[in-house]
Amino acid sequence: MKKYFLTAAALLLLSPLTASGAIVGTGVLDLSWDPSFDTKITTTMGTFFTSSDYEAVLTNFSPFLGYKTLTLDTNEVYCVEENYLKDNIEYTFKTLDSTWAEITWLANWGLTNNKKEAQKAIWELIGIDVVGWIYNSTYTTAYSEYRAPGVNQNAYIADWLIAVSPNSGNYAQDFIVK
Repeated sequence: MKKYFLTAAALLLLSPLTASGAIVGTGVLDLSWDPSFDTKITTTMGTFFTSSDYEAVLTNFSPFLGYKTLTLDTNEVYCVEENYLKDNIEYTFKTLDSTWAEITWLANWGLTNNKKEAQKAIWELIGIDVVGWIYNSTYTTAYSEYRAPGVNQNAYIADWLIAVSPNSGNYAQDFIVK
């Protein structure tokens, strides 16, 4: 019995991206993109659009824990799961904990620098193999800035939420949103 408990505990420790904080609320997240942009990325699972194409609209928000409302910046969305998008479904929005520090930092970096490269870096960090892409100078610059002395690496965790899909299997894509 102890062996099974230790195995389960080890598996939990190996899955840091499932860690998140409090539920902020639920709402219907309608995600659309403009396929005319040439910002597609091929992974081992298929071809996906990058976050620079997404536009998010939140409706029917039901707050939890005293939150009154949630307003999203329509284009501040990054995919954090290799899965297919099913939009216009109800997502659960949760706060993030410190295991998301590097991802939220890179997401913020991408908003003012290069969203496509930030999305690729985020995918690489969570273990999604981006076909034909290696860490390039753009990502190296972002990562060097993140690791620079004096940088508050936890600076942006509170700015982002995770939108957790209610689905499992295909069409269960999760996102971080701002």
